[in-house]
Amino acid sequence: MGAAKWIPLIAALSKKKGKRCQTTHEKLRHRKKMEMRKMMIRLATEEEEEEEPERKICRELMDLNKNDIWGEFDSVEIDGILSGGTKPKILITTCVPCIAKELLSVFPNSKSYETQFLKEKFLSPYPSSTLTDTQLHEIIEYAKANCFTALIITDTTRHAKNFTHGIICIMSLLNGAAAYFELADFIPRMLLRDLVDPPSKFYPQLVTTQFTSPLDVGTERFIRSLFPKVSFSAAKRSTVAFVNYPDDLILFRHDCFCYVKAPDGKSARLVSSQECGPRFLLKLLALEKITI
Repeated sequence: MGAAKWIPLIAALSKKKGKRCQTTHEKLRHRKKMEMRKMMIRLATEEEEEEEPERKICRELMDLNKNDIWGEFDSVEIDGILSGGTKPKILITTCVPCIAKELLSVFPNSKSYETQFLKEKFLSPYPSSTLTDTQLHEIIEYAKANCFTALIITDTTRHAKNFTHGIICIMSLLNGAAAYFELADFIPRMLLRDLVDPPSKFYPQLVTTQFTSPLDVGTERFIRSLFPKVSFSAAKRSTVAFVNYPDDLILFRHDCFCYVKAPDGKSARLVSSQECGPRFLLKLLALEKITI
């Protein structure tokens, strides 16, 4: 009787021991698999680091206190846009789709571009604040291949749920000037009252005021290179205005004006005006000269 009682107990212990051994074997196999995966990722990263010097981007930070700072970025292509001979074409890339949509309504001939990096950056709880040289090189090459004249990169802060503050980089692909602006008090179109859509058949009339110092004049010229030159006509038109306030704050407004021709056919009378949006403030933080 004693021997018969011990037989089931020994069988049960042997079964548990087999399960424990099998579980330990699975853990070892999983550990080796993870180590192999980490090694493959490390090798791939080392290969990318070896290729990165070939795609290096040279950055030269300019001194904003220098009077002729913008003189180093003069080019024939920029003069062609300001004179109306060439139409600018803008590429906008951002990690926040709603910001891209708002900027598309501001800049004519603009297109949104979204990379896999920017998608991951937006979904990540701790996104990095800047693009690497390799990622920036990829975007610039795409823009040049598709005949874009300027590139706009926005990086809004994750702490503001309404994305009202951030950094916007406007880069001219014609002369290599990269201006970094602080984007503040951003109000999207949906939050503005009595909103109207700008007329799609016409380019907006650009108005810039109170740009007086040498730095301000260069900034005004840089902003004008983002908009096609148009002549005023007595019709329903939208006006894009950049007003330079004290403390180097630049106010942006987008309004739609409706004019009616006078009986003589030469003058026009303003009938109504409504805001198209969005509305925001810009402040120049830094200026870089970028070459590939």
